[in-house]
Order: sequence, then C-alpha cells, then structure tokens
Amino acid sequence: MRSVAPALLIAALTAHSDLRAEAILYDRDGAKVSTGLEIGAFYGKAGNVNFGFGIVDARTREVRTPRATTIEGYLKPHLSGEAATPAGTYYGKLSAVATLSRGDGDLGGGTVGNEEDLDAEEIMAGWRSGDLLPGLRKDLLDLSVGAQDFKIGDGFLVADGNTDGFGDAAAWLLPRNAFPKTAIARLDAAPLRGDLFYLKADKEHDSATLWGANLEYREKGKFEIGAAYLDIFNAIDDLQVRDGLRTADFRFAIDAIPHLDGVSLNGEFAKQFGPGRSVDFDAEGWHLTGRYDFKLAGWPAFFRYRYARFSGDNPRTAEREVFDPLFVGFHDYGDWYQGELMSQQALVNANQRNHMVHFGIWPSEWWRLDLMYWQFDLDRKRFLGVDTAERNFADEVNLSTEFFLAEDTSFGGLASVAFPGDAARQSLGNNKPFWALEFFAIITF
Repeated sequence: MRSVAPALLIAALTAHSDLRAEAILYDRDGAKVSTGLEIGAFYGKAGNVNFGFGIVDARTREVRTPRATTIEGYLKPHLSGEAATPAGTYYGKLSAVATLSRGDGDLGGGTVGNEEDLDAEEIMAGWRSGDLLPGLRKDLLDLSVGAQDFKIGDGFLVADGNTDGFGDAAAWLLPRNAFPKTAIARLDAAPLRGDLFYLKADKEHDSATLWGANLEYREKGKFEIGAAYLDIFNAIDDLQVRDGLRTADFRFAIDAIPHLDGVSLNGEFAKQFGPGRSVDFDAEGWHLTGRYDFKLAGWPAFFRYRYARFSGDNPRTAEREVFDPLFVGFHDYGDWYQGELMSQQALVNANQRNHMVHFGIWPSEWWRLDLMYWQFDLDRKRFLGVDTAERNFADEVNLSTEFFLAEDTSFGGLASVAFPGDAARQSLGNNKPFWALEFFAIITF
C-alpha cells in the first residue's frame, strides 16, 4: 500500500473535475460553520545535486546520492466557524495535515523519502470587536490564541512556524505553516495597523519562543511602510543558535512613482543583535527590488530586478555574524526561496549576495509563465566550513509555468539549472551543472 500511495494521490488530483469552494455546513442567525480540503502532490527529478557533491542531510550532515527522485503528497482538511454577537464576533479553526514522502527525499536533505506523518495543524480561537466600540472602525481589535498562521509583510522573516522535514514529510510542498503556540493581538485602524504577538515555533526551529511587535501604515495604491521587532527569549539551540537573538526590521513599498507609470519599488532591512546564551549576535540582511509592469502583445507582463545581501559569519571574531532567515515563508516565485535549487541548500538567505532578474507574463488569466535568473556570490568567502579564494558561488536559471483552474487550485512545472562558480568548485570539489525538473498540483475544495 505504501508504494502505491503517491500514485493514487496524483491520480485523484488529475481525475477530480468537481472543483468547488469550501462547503457551508451551517449558516444561520449570524453563525456560520464551513469545511474544506486541500490536496497537494509533487514529483521531481534532479541530477548532479550540489554540482555532483550529493544531497547533504540537514540533520546528520551525511552526504547522499547526487541524483534524486522525489515524490510528495498531502491532505489538509479544515473546519472553521464564527458567530456574530452584540459583544463581537467569536471564531475558530481546526485543521490537520497528512503527508508522505517517497524516493530519495528532498534536495535540501530535510527528508529521506520514506516518511509519513499525520498531525494537527491549526487549533485556534479568536474574537473580533465588530461594532462593539462605537465611533471606531469595525473589527478594530482582533485577539486570538492557539496554533495558527502568522505572517509579517511578505514573509521575509516571519511566515512559517512549522518546518516540513525531519520526519514530517512533504518538505517541498510545505503544507504546514502554523506556529504551534501563539497569542496575537491585531489592531486595524486603517491606514494604520499593528500586531503584538507571542509565538513558539516547532521543534525543527529549536522550539524558538519569541515576542514581538509589528506596525504598518498603508495608503492603498500609493505606498506602505512598516517596522517590526522580534526577541527570541528561549530556544533549544540544537540546530540553529537563536537563544537571545533580537531583530529590528524596516520595510517599504512604493506602488506608484510620479511620472513613472508601471514602476514600483520595495525594500526591507533587518538588523540582528543581542547577547545570546553562548555568543553575541551581529548580522544583517536586506534587499532592494524594482519592478516594471507593462503590456506585451496585449498580455500583462512584468520585469523586476533585485539585489539582496545576507551577512555571513567571520570565524575569526567572537560574534555570530551570519544572518538568520528565521521563519521565512513562500510569497511568490523568487520570494523568499531564492532560486529553486540554491534555496534548498545551506546558502538559503544566509552568507550570500545575489542579483535576480525576473520576467513574468500572463498569456491568459489562467496561465502564468516566469523566467528567472540569479547570480549568487558568498558574502564571506567560506562555505560548509571551507575557506574559498573567490566569492562567485553559482548562476541559476528557472523556467516555471502554472495553470489556474480555480481560486487556490493550480498545477504547473519548473525546469531549473545551476552552474557552479569558483567558490562552489573550491568548497564542494565538483564542477557539474545541477539540474531539476519538477511538477506540482494544489487543489482546494
């Protein structure tokens, strides 16, 4: 049964033709209960992983096969409800995730290809103020607790509190995102909004526990600015040194620039500091991105360029200077899993400087094409404990296509290739092009 489970899941995805929104179980007198199901499947083949060095196990650092076949799937049912009362709106959500991985595991070494798992995902309850506060905005205040999703901005630092690996399975599909323990207060006084939060991540994030605040101001269609502060006051520090790490984050987005139609600009800067249990922190990460939206043969298209830098560690100092990507999550192609291949390696949003050029086009409202190029350099001339004479690590090209059957329902594929630079050749000792061909489907009922 185990060997045919992935094939059965993929067959169910491709055969099902009745795509519909979540089912309403009850809707009466201000009370509503609904249910839904998300299904995901993934198949990929890769060669010359890490330029021929092989997959590096993310936990044991064991080196495995340089050729890989990866199969993943998941089922994610949920039940949600809310009840509007004169004292505000009470709401809650329950969800679970069943996952499997087969083959050789994911390219980042988080799975080995024989995992299956069934876990609760979201178990949360909340309250929104509704019209309880006269003269103020409806739902000005939102309080919630439990296991739930939480995201700041576009997920540059905070988006995914549950790592899909180390026995959880489905490391590429990433069906789990909820922080296992949270207490969140949201204030929405548009155009100003903010969050106060307590979060505890899963054990693969070393059970990192933090509190923080986020503040945003947005003029719709014009600009947005934001700032956040995070303080990790407890962590196990088995996989990543984080106990005592503090992060100050500043971001902006300019949606409309006078006299430059279609041009937008955004950026983010994060400074990490603080006294840790065993080391002091002194790191930074930032990006600056420009985008131009236009029409090509009548089709919506865009071109964007981004420069990003994430500091690396200097082993000759007492401080820890390598940037910690924290709880980074998926936002769009290239954000913030930079490069389909390089984002699955130890280089992910740490010790790197990169240039990205991204062209995207919508030949129809249900079909998207993206072509992306990255040049990756090391920030510090050191990778996997090996000093390198050069910075240039890799050049990567991704071509992706995605077809949208309905809202939150799509399937597509990616073709990727990366060529090693001098730093990769010196640290890994290999000089072969790293390639992957991948297919996925996500269906929401």
